[in-house]
Amino acid sequence: MARWGLLRAALAVGGALTVGCQFPTPADRSPDAAIDAPTDAPVDARPDVVMGTVSVGYRTEAGVEERFTDLSTVTIEALLPDASEPSGYRSVVGVSGADGRFTIEGVPPDVDYLLKVGTRYYQTRAHQIVLRSEVPVRPDVATVTMPTIVTFDEQPTVGGRQLFGTTIASFSTGAQGAPSFAAPSDFRLEMDWSLQAFATYGPADTAPLPSATDDLWIVNYRSGLLGTAATMTITSALKFDDATIVDGVDRAIAGIGEVPAASAPPTSVSINRDQLDPAYDDPTAVAEFSQRLDAIPTLAARWVTNQPLEPVAPIFTLVCGTDCRSRVVSGLMPGAPDPFPSSWPRVVTQRYWRRATYRFGGSLIRLTAGMNRMFVPPVIGAGPPVVSPPTAISIEGRAGRDGGGVRITGAAITVAWNGSALARQYHVDVYRLTRSGPRLNGSVLTTNLAVDVPAALFTGSDYFAFAVTAFSGTNDYRAGVFVPSGIPGTTATALTNAFRVSSTCGDGAIDVGETCDASGAETAACDLDCTAPTCGDGIRNATAGEPCDTIVDTQLCDGDCTPVECGDGHLNTSAEQCDDGNAAADGNGCGADCRFNNVCGDGVVQVLAEDCDAHGETGACDRDCTLASCGDRYINAAAGEQCDDGGQQSGDGCSASCQLE
Repeated sequence: MARWGLLRAALAVGGALTVGCQFPTPADRSPDAAIDAPTDAPVDARPDVVMGTVSVGYRTEAGVEERFTDLSTVTIEALLPDASEPSGYRSVVGVSGADGRFTIEGVPPDVDYLLKVGTRYYQTRAHQIVLRSEVPVRPDVATVTMPTIVTFDEQPTVGGRQLFGTTIASFSTGAQGAPSFAAPSDFRLEMDWSLQAFATYGPADTAPLPSATDDLWIVNYRSGLLGTAATMTITSALKFDDATIVDGVDRAIAGIGEVPAASAPPTSVSINRDQLDPAYDDPTAVAEFSQRLDAIPTLAARWVTNQPLEPVAPIFTLVCGTDCRSRVVSGLMPGAPDPFPSSWPRVVTQRYWRRATYRFGGSLIRLTAGMNRMFVPPVIGAGPPVVSPPTAISIEGRAGRDGGGVRITGAAITVAWNGSALARQYHVDVYRLTRSGPRLNGSVLTTNLAVDVPAALFTGSDYFAFAVTAFSGTNDYRAGVFVPSGIPGTTATALTNAFRVSSTCGDGAIDVGETCDASGAETAACDLDCTAPTCGDGIRNATAGEPCDTIVDTQLCDGDCTPVECGDGHLNTSAEQCDDGNAAADGNGCGADCRFNNVCGDGVVQVLAEDCDAHGETGACDRDCTLASCGDRYINAAAGEQCDDGGQQSGDGCSASCQLE
C-alpha cells in the first residue's frame, strides 16, 4: 500500500476536505496555498491599480529557491460590487504574464472587492499582493518513466510482519513508497518505483527520483492498540549514504535490519471529544479523532498550517473511531522512540473529524471535515486554545443544517455564519454533489461573517454543500497575508446539509427533475428542493413534521428524523455511549445521561461495554476488558503470549499460538 503503507490505512478518512489546485505549478498545489506579507507599493503606483505576483518557494536545508508561476494562460480579475449587474459584481480583468506578475487597473482604493485567482476568491481591499506557496522539497526533480525495481532485505520483526509496516522515502524530493514482501517465505522487500512510489507534493501519477545529493530513508513502524484506539509507532529508521535511484535501473539494497531509535522526551497532551462535540451545530456525525507526532524536514510554517498535514516523518499516531470507548485521547508520545535528526522540528497534530452524509442519485455520498490543530511540543495538558467552528450557517437565510433550495438567476448567493472569537479569517468552500462524491468548485476567503458567493461557482450539479472554516494562525489577513501561517495554528470546519441551486425550482412549474414546486415555499407535500418530503432525504421539512433530517445518526439527530434523546432505546453513537431504553442509572453500566458509568479496570463487568474486568490483565482477560484470545492483536503475557500479530498462521515471525519464531 502506497502513502506510508499501514499508517496511511490507519489515517484514511474518506472525503476529507482538500483544496484543489488552480495553476499547473510544479508542486501541483494551489500557488496561493500560503501567502507572504505584501511588498511595499512603488512610490508612483496608481491608487486604482492592483499589482501582485504568484510564486512557489522550494525550501530545503540549503535554503529557499523561488520559482515564479507562468500566468500567461491564467485569468485574474477583480469583482467589484455593482447592484446594476445581474451577478451583483462588475468584472475587471487583469493582465498577467509568464514572469508570475499580474496587474488589474480600475480598482478603486478603500473598497472591498473579490480578487479572483483560478477558482479561489479573496475578499480584500489590498492593492499590493504576493501569492506565495512554499513546499519543503527541491525544484527540478526528475521523475520515473520506466519500471525501476528496488529490493532490500529486512530482518524479522518481533510480533510478526502483520504488525510491521515499512516505508521508503526521500524527503528532499518528496518521494514516498511502500514496498511489499517479495515472497511469503522470506523477509525480502521489493518495490517498483514506477508503480509503488509517489510524489507527496506533485501529480499523483509521478514519482520523483532521488539523486546522490538527496536523502533516502527506510522507516519501520509497528501497529498496536491502546484500549480500542489504533496506534502506529516508529521502531527504527535508517538513512542510506547513497540515495540514487536511476530511471529504469534496478537497485538491490542488502543487510537492512532494525536500527533502534533513540528515546524522545515525554510529551503528554489530550484531545477530549466531550469538549469538542458541543461546539458543532451542523448536520454531521463524529467520524474519528486522532493525534500524531511528526518530524518535519526544513519546516515551512506557511505550508504546514494551511491544510491538514500529510504524514511527513510520522513518529507516533493514535486513531480513535466512533466505537472508541474512551472519549479522551491522551498521553501522546510518552518517551517513544524518535530516530530523526534533532534539527527537524517536531509538530503535534490533533484531528477531530466529523462526516456529513448526502443522498444523491439514489446513493449516499459523504464529506468529512472538522478540527485540525498543530503545535510544537513539548506540551503538557490540553495544548493551545482550539478555535471554535462557525455556527448557525445560513444559505440565503435558510439554516444550513436543514438544507433546502435556492433559486438562482445569475446573482450571488449569500452565506452567513456566527464566528469564533479566536478566528482571524474564514474560508467558504462550495462543493458540488455528484454520484462519484463531492467535488470542490471553488472557495471564497474573508474576514467578515457573511459573503456573497459568485454564481460562477454553482456549476456541474443542481445540489451543493457548503463548508465554512474558521482559521486561527499568526497571519494578518487585513494586511494582505491571506492564508494562515505559523504554528500554533488551528482550523475548524462546519458543514451544511444539501442545497438545490436551480433556476427553475421555485418558479411554480414542475420541471425536469422536480416532483413538485410550491413557488419557493415549504409545504407538507413539497420540500424546498422541489421533491416530496421523505425522512432520510437530507432536507428538513418542518411543515411535514420533521424535527430534523440528517440521513444518519448525528450529534443532534437520530437517523429516524427525531431529536437525540437519552432513554429512547436508539443508540446514537455520535451523541451517546449507550442507550438502554431508560434515562436511569439502574446498575447495568449505562447511566442516566446515556454514558458508561463504569470504567475498565474497576473489577465490575460493564455488560454494555466489557467482556470481562479483572482489575488488569489475567490469563482470561486482556487489560482492555476483552477476552484473551490469540489473534486479537493484544499481547497478553499472563496468557503465555509472546506476540500477537492478528493472524492465525505460522512462518511470519509469530506462530499460530502466539509464540515467537
